[in-house]
Formats: sequence, structure tokens, C-alpha cells
Amino acid sequence: MKKLLFTFSALILSVTSFAQTANASGGADQRQDLTITVGQHALLKCATPTHDFAIAAPTVAGAPITIGSPTLVSYLQTSMMTATGFPANGSLNLDMTGLPAGFILKVLLEEPSVAYGAAGTRVGDFGNAIAGGQQIYNSSTYLLLDLMGSHYTQTGATDGWKSTLTLSIDLASYAALSENSTPVVLQYTLAN
Repeated sequence: MKKLLFTFSALILSVTSFAQTANASGGADQRQDLTITVGQHALLKCATPTHDFAIAAPTVAGAPITIGSPTLVSYLQTSMMTATGFPANGSLNLDMTGLPAGFILKVLLEEPSVAYGAAGTRVGDFGNAIAGGQQIYNSSTYLLLDLMGSHYTQTGATDGWKSTLTLSIDLASYAALSENSTPVVLQYTLAN
């Protein structure tokens, strides 16, 4: 019986030793190497890319031309991941071409209702609602937003920076107006 007990104990000990050795074959510590790669990007979408201001000729002598749809409300949606070492160096610029003489175009930006990260800060009078925004001129580059860092403004129809464009007639330059069908182009550039 003693011999049987000794053999049984030796058998259990060798099975236990074998099981421990098999489980710890990589050593006492195990390591996992995980990779998280985030690409730098700067994406911009203008939710309403076209608009007709509906300029109408007068129907009564002595009346001026009228702007049937003088206001365009659109949303500028942005997603940005900044480069390492440049946490808030992003910007949004605007260039305009084609605005006929005799018209005034103003741009007003309102902050996104919800944005995650550093969506930027308005520059100049682009946030001045009392002034109706800032007037812009042909062939000039305007810094709309700066201090943009990694962020996103969401993708819904009314998400992002609310942009209100307002067209009016410059009464002091009414004589400069003429028949015209030149497209007005606003070029936005989101830079990281």
C-alpha cells in the first residue's frame, strides 16, 4: 500500500509539473504589442454648395433691381487630425472671385452646436452678428478660423459651423452695376 501511495503521489507530481511547464512555456511574463495608427487628415464639406440669389429686374419705372433670395444659410462641416507636435495649427481660409461691382457680400459664422475637440476660433468680424458678419472682396484671402486642432463637427444637415452669406446692393456704387452672369466662387481651404 505504501508503494502504491508513493507511485500515485509521484504520478500526480509529474502530471502537475508537466502542466505548469506547458502553461508557462513563454516565461513568467507575457506581453502583447498593440499598434494604434491615426492618420493626419483635414476634411471639409459645404452642406449647401450652390445658391441663386434671384436678382430681379424692376417691373415699375423708377424702382431698383431686387434680390429675391439675399441670404444663404449653409453649414461647414470639418474633421481634422493634426500632425504630431502641431496641436492647434489648423485653419480655414476663404477666397472669393466673380462678385460683380455694386454688390456687397458678407459672411457670418456661428459656432457648431456640438463639436468634439478643438474646432477653432473665429477671426475678425466673421462672428459679429450685429454687423451681419464681415464683408469680403474679390481676390482676397480671408482667415475665417484659426487655432483648429483635432476635432470633428458631426455630419447632420445642421451640424458644423453655421455660415450665413448675405448679399446686398451697394447703393453708393449702383452705377457700377450692369447686366451680368458671372459665377461667384467661394473657395474654402482647410489646412492642417
